[in-house]
Amino acid sequence: MRQLISVITCSLLALNVLAQWPTITATDLNDNIVELPAKKNAVIGLAFSQKAQDDLVTWLEPLYKQLLDPKGTGSWVYDGEAYLVIAFTGAKKAALNKARKQIKEATDKDFYSNVLLYEGSMSEFKSLPIKDAKTFYVFTISPFGDVLESASGKYRESTLDKLCEPLEQ
Repeated sequence: MRQLISVITCSLLALNVLAQWPTITATDLNDNIVELPAKKNAVIGLAFSQKAQDDLVTWLEPLYKQLLDPKGTGSWVYDGEAYLVIAFTGAKKAALNKARKQIKEATDKDFYSNVLLYEGSMSEFKSLPIKDAKTFYVFTISPFGDVLESASGKYRESTLDKLCEPLEQ
């Protein structure tokens, strides 16, 4: 009977998993190596293009207020991490060093550890529901890489609230 309950529970949990986040290594703006998935649930924004980065900008302040501000109410409600991953794939890899400098200049030093630069192949992300490299994607993932929630495009308050539900303490 216990085995049957375990199988049913695992099956129900699997139904809530939307996709699998790949294990990737990226570099934060402090030049530290960061491996994802993280050790906690995390909200991760992912951009592959300048157009996607335009949507990413709409998420910066809300993500900070909801997840990163140590003085905000989100710090009492949520237990998780937040990262913005800018991916340099294909021919765009050649622009990484120049882009790193520009991104560092435009980013507050307090957030250097939350902005990650990934250099590699877009195929690493084939397990994710990515339809267009020009779109910004946001995922909530577990420490095991399970995608618990996902969204795309410009920031919407209701979308961020949904993405943060798995981080509630």
